[in-house]
Amino acid sequence: MTQGRKKLFYLIGGVILLLIFFQWAGQLGFLKGKIVGLILPGQKVFYGWGLSLGNLFNYSKIAAENAILKEELAKLSVDYLKLSALQGENDYLRQELNFIRAGHYQSEVAAVVGQLPFNDQVLIIDKGSESGLTAGLPATFNQGILVGKIIQTETNRSLVELLTSAKSEVAATLSEAAGTNGLIKGAAGQGMILDLIPQDQEVKEGDKVMTSGLEEKMPRGLLIGQVGTVESRVGQVFKQARVVPPFDLRHSHILTVIKSF
Repeated sequence: MTQGRKKLFYLIGGVILLLIFFQWAGQLGFLKGKIVGLILPGQKVFYGWGLSLGNLFNYSKIAAENAILKEELAKLSVDYLKLSALQGENDYLRQELNFIRAGHYQSEVAAVVGQLPFNDQVLIIDKGSESGLTAGLPATFNQGILVGKIIQTETNRSLVELLTSAKSEVAATLSEAAGTNGLIKGAAGQGMILDLIPQDQEVKEGDKVMTSGLEEKMPRGLLIGQVGTVESRVGQVFKQARVVPPFDLRHSHILTVIKSF
């Protein structure tokens, strides 16, 4: 037997003899309590480490599940938005169809695909001469709100000049006073002015302004906007009125071009 094994044999034997002695002396319970007292602090530390390690694994699992749920929720949100947008577009097109049928118009629905560089008063749509579009045709939105007129066509696209453009002019009338005629002029993107209103015609704030139908390609009754303020000067034959469009015409996304009526 080697020296190391002898020492281990003697140590084990000594421990056994001590245990027998303490058992015989009735002190084994006391010794057990002391040993437990010595071990308990370390046991608490190891137990805490075990809980922390378990919590760490649980946290990693929960974090992974949370990331998956967030991804699925994001996908559902995108799908919902797409569905809502599609439903909204379908509703809009259905209302436009009813408007076209009621007015007995021939029309073409076109999407706005851009604006002219450095000129937000001219929109580009995805329909052109191939679809029967020509210069001068009215472009409308939301059941007869006039947005502007086509000023140029190509095979598969056209340019629409907004009513608020400084170059835009449209024959107009006030819906509250049949027979009142004037000329809508754009105010460089800052709204519109109804010009050439006879001085003896009553014009008040809130009056609706419509197309008069005096132009060859423009039907009567398309909504242009409503009167904001009226400007009348003494000695002048005509007076003017500021006209506010129903919405920012630059934000149009789908337009209905009326080809004939």
